[in-house]
Amino acid sequence: MAWKETEPIEGILAPDLNDVIRDNNEALEAALDAWCYFATGGTQDGRPRQGSAIPFFQDAAPTTRLDGNAFTATDYGTIWIDSNSSPDNQYNTLTNHSPVTWTPISTEVIAVMIAAIHTWAAIQTFSEIPVFTKGLYANDAFLQARNAVGNGNVDLIKANASDVPEVPDGATLASSAAPTADAEIANKKYVDDQLAWNHDGTEVRAVADGNCSIDWNNELDLSGNVGAAYALVLLKVNYGATAIQLAFKPYADSDTYGITGANTSGVNSIIFGANTAGLVMCETDTNGKLRFYASATETVSITLVGYVKEV
Repeated sequence: MAWKETEPIEGILAPDLNDVIRDNNEALEAALDAWCYFATGGTQDGRPRQGSAIPFFQDAAPTTRLDGNAFTATDYGTIWIDSNSSPDNQYNTLTNHSPVTWTPISTEVIAVMIAAIHTWAAIQTFSEIPVFTKGLYANDAFLQARNAVGNGNVDLIKANASDVPEVPDGATLASSAAPTADAEIANKKYVDDQLAWNHDGTEVRAVADGNCSIDWNNELDLSGNVGAAYALVLLKVNYGATAIQLAFKPYADSDTYGITGANTSGVNSIIFGANTAGLVMCETDTNGKLRFYASATETVSITLVGYVKEV
């Protein structure tokens, strides 16, 4: 069964006329109903079926409608696929009819997205991490993330009114690891380790440790307190009933110093009267150790008051 423009032919007998007309109608109905709703006993409003629309697909931009008439405003939204474009098969939509103007759909989509970016008034929530390649965030306004319980927002970073990147108070780095490059941000722990005075108070030599020797062989190992590193230490020395003189230097220092009475030179030294205490400051060697000279074989108590050490 097929549509025949020449049917019914001239001179057809009346008994055959109904069948010929019916056959032509059925062929016409079948052709139309394949692409739009036009069936006997069903919907006959001519609405296009899903998948029935076919846009223009050609090299040159269409200048008229399929029927040869000029485009009008009612044709806006018509689609033309440029069959010889770069990128291939660029989709275009009719955006003006006088003159006829075809605009790439990607351009329209990007324009809508940019407009939306600039007019976002509500919080945007993404189920996946978005990747943005273009666009700007408002000045002096924090970029935010949702908090863990989902009932508020957390400020992340902004360019402040002076055009300087700024993070909110209380922001932290991912860890307390020390920075390894000059341009890296230093965390509080690292800064404290560099600059802080460390109060200690540990007795590092007790009276029970025995008498001192009258030479430089009295070792004072502070590495358990300051670490195996250079450190500037403040010591408090307590002595008993007999006057004594102590002199301190880094353990690895092998130079000879005058240490007796007024001849003490170039070394940290204190002279005690009976039942007195004194403070002395000295630098350890690279292993956190000192040595001291005693003018008598007596017992002393030495307390590490505090220190600043090299990191």
